[in-house]
Amino acid sequence: MQPMTFEVKIKIKDVYAYLMYHMYKGSGAFSIVLSIIALVMLIQGGRNQDSMKAMILLFIALFFTIIQPVSLFLKAAQQVTGNPMFQKPITYTFTEEEFITAQGEESMSVTYENIWKIKISSKRVYIYTGRLNASIIPLRDMAQEERDKLVAFLNEKKKEKGKQKNDKQIAECDDNERN
Repeated sequence: MQPMTFEVKIKIKDVYAYLMYHMYKGSGAFSIVLSIIALVMLIQGGRNQDSMKAMILLFIALFFTIIQPVSLFLKAAQQVTGNPMFQKPITYTFTEEEFITAQGEESMSVTYENIWKIKISSKRVYIYTGRLNASIIPLRDMAQEERDKLVAFLNEKKKEKGKQKNDKQIAECDDNERN
């Protein structure tokens, strides 16, 4: 396979999508239900409830649906505009053996067995090297053919990684049975 190389510029919306995913992936539904319950309680109580209770309910109603997303957007904007890493394009290269990230004179390579997780969405690819550390690859600047090729390649790598994980678990079971 020929190496695939893509040069991307990370934008605020890319970091924002990453932050929103991690903020709401586990507790998203609960957060929204809590906000709705607080809003319903606020409306039902009307003018008959004390102002402190109304303020608390209003805060809870707004926190997960307005305040937190705005806060995450501001954090993403601060990271992208304030971090020199996001000012220059990042070059991602995919070979059969490794994934390489390069920017200017610096580069880092990771073999696919050391990649923790690959998440593919319709707009971005996230390649995790740890639980929260990911390379963000926006798909917007790629031709459809490049996107399809990259997604197919990464899906294949995910399958191989899954097979390696299963093989390792089987080997560990075999070792345990011998003892």
